[in-house]
Amino acid sequence: MVRSVTTEQLLGMKLAAWRDAVDRSDARLLLAQLEGPAQEIWLRVEPFVPRNYVDKASYAFDDLWDSMYGTA
Repeated sequence: MVRSVTTEQLLGMKLAAWRDAVDRSDARLLLAQLEGPAQEIWLRVEPFVPRNYVDKASYAFDDLWDSMYGTA
């Protein structure tokens, strides 16, 4: 049996890590695959972010969104 995680789960993991250019590059690719407004996407990603990383991940998401699409 093969299992894979959703794009939202992978993006949540990358945003929670947000360490270096690799995380940023990966997160950019993942976000580009998701459709919808920023708030809707964040609501789909947030459940996959560990509770103690939600603030870090939300700031990272806002920075990433702004760099790709302009102000959220």
